[in-house]
Amino acid sequence: MSRIMRHYAVVYLLLLGILMFRSGESLNLVNISTSKIVGNAMGTGTQHLPQSYVQSFDQWQAVKENEYTDNFTLVKKRSPNIYGREPLALPSASQSVMIRPSLQVLIKSGIPSYILAGIEFSSDDAFDTDADDDPYLSMTTVAQQWITFAMAVEPNFRIMLYQGEGDGTDDLLTTVSSDEVLRVLELLASQILQLPVAQQEWSQGFHILSLPLFSDQNDGHGSSSTSSWIKVSNTPGEDSLITCLATAETDAREILTLDPDLAEMTVSSILQIPLPKEVKA
Repeated sequence: MSRIMRHYAVVYLLLLGILMFRSGESLNLVNISTSKIVGNAMGTGTQHLPQSYVQSFDQWQAVKENEYTDNFTLVKKRSPNIYGREPLALPSASQSVMIRPSLQVLIKSGIPSYILAGIEFSSDDAFDTDADDDPYLSMTTVAQQWITFAMAVEPNFRIMLYQGEGDGTDDLLTTVSSDEVLRVLELLASQILQLPVAQQEWSQGFHILSLPLFSDQNDGHGSSSTSSWIKVSNTPGEDSLITCLATAETDAREILTLDPDLAEMTVSSILQIPLPKEVKA
């Protein structure tokens, strides 16, 4: 399906429902107590939702039935949400953490309404054992800054994963292209929203759906893969932030130099999580 056709598959969902400044500061959203919704198409400015309220939303994971088709099942997650206010808690004795970006969509009364940058977790040990026993897979994230669903079809909208101080010098771990974002949103429109469980469960209330992505990171065989997990670690004794940006801004790295109040002026969803000092390679 062409990019234009994918674009219109997403636009029908929309029918249902910036200037960049450089401050010289580091972006750090770790201690905020609300989830911020920016870029409201109605011009109402930034909205704030208490995290205690957002924590009541059901979280779902779209899981591919196999690697050869785009057929999905929906899995409801019940673990506590990760807001980034505390360092990532390690659920097992393993000190290694594997991550990859995901696209999250907030469903409001059956209609996709907001986009959230997301991160999926796994442990290095899970690749040698039964994946169903991996405690990391039940962990969920909620971005500190959200954007309206309409922003996801902006040209150049993509998702990036960084590790560093949140000051613009961060290492870029991987990028998910705008083509891949549109492909996933097309699947949301044409298949996932049509699943019986989605129509039954999502017709009322708020739900956060996490969608798997193909990153632009190569899987070592000449193609990208949803299995492209990235192992992250800390330099001994040092802290670092994992930042996931979902943005249409031209210079995504510059967002990392902004004060949080200025970051609200960008077309960006932002998730930041501190990485514990004990996480090692």
